[in-house]
Amino acid sequence: MLRKRMLGMIVLLALGWAFVVDPLITVLAAYLAPHHINLFRSVNDTLLIMVAAVAFYRHLQRAISQYRRLYRDIPTPMYVYDRHTLDFLAVNDAAIKRYGYSYSQFLNMKATDIRPPDDTDRLLEVIAGLTPGYSDAGRWRHTTAAGEVFHVRIFAQPTSFRNRQAVQIVAIDIDKKIKNGTGFSGKNGGTGERAGEYYRRFLYRR
Repeated sequence: MLRKRMLGMIVLLALGWAFVVDPLITVLAAYLAPHHINLFRSVNDTLLIMVAAVAFYRHLQRAISQYRRLYRDIPTPMYVYDRHTLDFLAVNDAAIKRYGYSYSQFLNMKATDIRPPDDTDRLLEVIAGLTPGYSDAGRWRHTTAAGEVFHVRIFAQPTSFRNRQAVQIVAIDIDKKIKNGTGFSGKNGGTGERAGEYYRRFLYRR
C-alpha cells in the first residue's frame, strides 16, 4: 500500500512539474543562457518519461495481480469472459486441459461455444442477474473440443478485467459424481455449499 502511494505521489509531482515547466522556460529564456534552457528541457523530457514508465509499471502490476488470482494454486478450470460480448478474455491451464482448446483458440471463442445451444438463454439470464460477490450458479452442461458433454458446477462473479466488465468463473467438473449418482445436491446444499465456501475463501484471500 505504501509503495502504491509513493508511486502515485511521483506521478502527481511529475505531472505538476511538466504542467508548469513550459511557461517557466518561456519566462526564464529572457534571463538564462541557451544551455541552461536546454537543461530545463532535458529535465522536463526525463520527467515525462518517468511518468510514462511509472504508469506502465502500475498497469503491469494490476495485470500481474489479476493473472495470479486467476491461475495461482488451483487445478480447477477457471476463466474470464466479457459480460456483454461473452468473448473469452483469459483461461487457466486447467481449463485448457479439460476443454481441449488451446489458449489462442479460447480467446477467439465465446462462453456460449462451450455449452449446448439450448443452454444459451439460461446463460444470458444468469449473467443479467449477477450481483457483486461470488455466487453459486448451479449445475450446467459443458462441451469439449472433441464434442464430449459433461456436467460442471459453476461459481460466478462479476469483475473488471483489462478495463472491461467481465464475469469470472470457477467450473468444477462433477460429471463422474453425476454419473455415479453421488453428484452435488441442490444449488445451495450439501457438497455444493462446501465447495462454494472453499472457492469464496480462495478467491477473496489476500
